[in-house]
Amino acid sequence: MDAKPASVCIFLLLLLAQNPSSSSADDQKCFYTTDRVATWCVDWACKFGCLIDAKQYHTKYKNSWCEGSRRGICHCHFCD
Repeated sequence: MDAKPASVCIFLLLLLAQNPSSSSADDQKCFYTTDRVATWCVDWACKFGCLIDAKQYHTKYKNSWCEGSRRGICHCHFCD
């Protein structure tokens, strides 16, 4: 067998032999929201706002963080 067809065959075998248990973590539907804060972006206030948004969107809060401080941006991460 030539080198090129053999490498294609090995690639296809590796592609088809993926671990099926790793796909369960990818089944979660996640999304992000951002909100520009009018005053100071602090982590506890950002988290509080994200927890309220989680209730509004009927989803689960996963993480939040601030980017910048004065007139910063609050990022929220939600997953089902």
